[in-house]
Amino acid sequence: MKGLRIAYMPELVGSGGLLSPCSSIRTDYYLKRLARVTEAKIRYIYQTSSLDPLEYDVLFVNRLAIPTVDDVQFLLDHVRRAADGVPVILDLDDDLLAIPPDHVDYHRILPRLQALSLLINEADAVIVSTPELAQALPRRGKALHVIPNRVLIPRIRALPEAAFRGSSRVLYFGTSSHIHELESLQPLFDSRSSLYTGLDLVVAGIVSSDSDWYTTLDLLHPCVDTFLDRLSKLKGYRCGLAPLRLDDPLNRTKSEIKIFDYAYTGLPVIAASCPQYRRMICHGHTGFLASDKLEEWAEYLRVLQSDRFCAEVAAEAAAHLSTLAPSDEVITSELIQIISTIVDYGRRQVV
Repeated sequence: MKGLRIAYMPELVGSGGLLSPCSSIRTDYYLKRLARVTEAKIRYIYQTSSLDPLEYDVLFVNRLAIPTVDDVQFLLDHVRRAADGVPVILDLDDDLLAIPPDHVDYHRILPRLQALSLLINEADAVIVSTPELAQALPRRGKALHVIPNRVLIPRIRALPEAAFRGSSRVLYFGTSSHIHELESLQPLFDSRSSLYTGLDLVVAGIVSSDSDWYTTLDLLHPCVDTFLDRLSKLKGYRCGLAPLRLDDPLNRTKSEIKIFDYAYTGLPVIAASCPQYRRMICHGHTGFLASDKLEEWAEYLRVLQSDRFCAEVAAEAAAHLSTLAPSDEVITSELIQIISTIVDYGRRQVV
């Protein structure tokens, strides 16, 4: 592995050449750690036409980095013509092939889905973030590996009881792709609803014109670490909310990373009772798991109006999540093993 030459094609966001959050929190971070540990050389590639396979030992592609089927085919043809073969590894977070036409992100990513489908089928290995995603992908009998999303273990914490005193605010954060999750919470925070809790919802990460029942907080930043740093400095909140609609096919393979994100704020969490969050939360002890019945969410919000109980749940959650979080060392070791196996296998095949 020492001195391995890696070409990396990251998924970008917008037209400014910035890494997408998925690129930043997963592939980019792990490859940089890999480079420090093994002295691998990593070069960022933004267009398939600029890739010379003779210069590299392995190619990493992140999610929707490649725009068209022709680009994917061009890439595959070139790397397979290399003398020793250049294995292609796809890192995929979310089952983007399952995105429904009414999803808020559908038309934005639709042009790239055919290219992604081809890459999923043809890549020498695919790395995913959850066992649910591994089960969903059409790669039976082919190399498929689960590496969880990055967790910033030193940032996991619990707020003391005094931090909850006098607070009537509840936090929700997520990207614009979760606007439907946000909307599902409205009866709990809309004074016109019979389920109104009297609490104030503050939303970070989603900006909507329909904001008469919540207030927004501008914390967005293209760097994931900076965004989470700003999030962790918030004060005066009682708990965080993590709803997830499982009737959305894209949500069924989502990772549990939001539970850890809230742990950086030190708050207790009420989350949807789905497989991802059940893996992270011991109901009633390290947080709460609620069905799609909003009456349950309202009940747990009432329970968490106790300052002492908020602090106790947050403390248990921090201790529990710290034992579950994958360490950088373990993930780097797994990545080294995956690359070594793929590179060695490819060279044996060529010989």
